[in-house]
Amino acid sequence: MRFFPNPLVLILAFSLIVACTKDSSPTGPTESNGPSGETSDLRQFSDSLIAAFKAGQKSKVLNFVSEESKNLIADALNDSSVDMLAFGSALEQRQMVYGSDGYAVYTITVKGASYHVAYAKCGNWQLVR
Repeated sequence: MRFFPNPLVLILAFSLIVACTKDSSPTGPTESNGPSGETSDLRQFSDSLIAAFKAGQKSKVLNFVSEESKNLIADALNDSSVDMLAFGSALEQRQMVYGSDGYAVYTITVKGASYHVAYAKCGNWQLVR
């Protein structure tokens, strides 16, 4: 008795060979300009916030902060031990923990300590935590 493979198995095997090319491989590397799940407007907000931190411009950083959080963050930025450049660099390496249309939470590491940073969309994206 001869063994004939199931035609369905042959079709599936052929479709895998044809569908997964080097250019469209689901396991191949992809280019990323930020954490997975970020929208372009959220990424643009993050890039602007990072630039303000890395430039050491407290007033520009505060322009990206929600009104509810502005006093708390302004007090923190006035602390002479705050390294704005290190915080900006940490934001570049942020890892998304949660993201939705109106809220995003990231984990960042500054000088070996981990923190959560949150953005909320209240018209525009704002740093809220």
